[in-house]
Amino acid sequence: MSSDDELLRSPVFVIGAPRSGTTVLSQVLSAHPDLALIGEPRFTWKHGNERRSDWLRAEDARPEVVRHIRHSFAEVARAEGCDRILEKTPSNALRMPFVDRVFPDACYVHVIRNGIDSTISIRSYWENFGAGLPSRVVRRRLRDFEMRRAPFYVKELLRRIAPAWVRPLTGRSIWGPELPGMQQMLREMTLEQVCALQWRFCVEEACGFGRRLDPSRYLEVRYEDLNEEALLRIARFAGIEPPEPVIEALRQTFGDRGRRSPDPEERSLVTERALPILEPTLSWLGYETD
Repeated sequence: MSSDDELLRSPVFVIGAPRSGTTVLSQVLSAHPDLALIGEPRFTWKHGNERRSDWLRAEDARPEVVRHIRHSFAEVARAEGCDRILEKTPSNALRMPFVDRVFPDACYVHVIRNGIDSTISIRSYWENFGAGLPSRVVRRRLRDFEMRRAPFYVKELLRRIAPAWVRPLTGRSIWGPELPGMQQMLREMTLEQVCALQWRFCVEEACGFGRRLDPSRYLEVRYEDLNEEALLRIARFAGIEPPEPVIEALRQTFGDRGRRSPDPEERSLVTERALPILEPTLSWLGYETD
């Protein structure tokens, strides 16, 4: 039986702001038989830091935290009979120093999408959050859940199930990466502005840390440019040979269906309310803001 360290050599992390294509890319790459996909194991990542936001620092990766996360990930790879792990959690874009302390030989593929389009999609998920989580997500989170940590998540559960009229007491249920002070943001800002901040902080934090790493460990790709050529570049970067099932998965994902354009009215609303937050980072990344 392989040791935890053998199973955790050179893990691949797909990172990026929410609704930026990280799920699509990770699912395509997971068609590779050597990669065990671990999708958003939230409770595992927050082990020992439940009272904190998702903006964790390297010093939050204490020895007992590192041991727990590494062992949990190795167990998934072992159960699936794979040689390496492939992980995707948007909140990791906020805490790359923490992730890198846990997995010091990791490589990162950072998917960046136009912030206006991402914000529109993030806003949609916030608005539909109360409709409940998909059963596959519920099963995954129950698998990661530890009963002794239950008190830390009771308040979150109450926020999720409570009617709107008690929100002044419980606060609003949070979707996506949790920024410090997010409950205050939700009281004082429009939802579009909060979504824009999620995108901006995730992108800036990931770029800021990733661009200081050796180029062999960090790669940026644009969601708008995801195609077969980009996939081959990602595969070379990660040190894998993409078999035909991987390439075919990409063709099916983007070839026939393409990328849906946001509704013009949605785009206009988000641009009106959130562009001042998005514009500096959009311009920095070279996106048009008109």
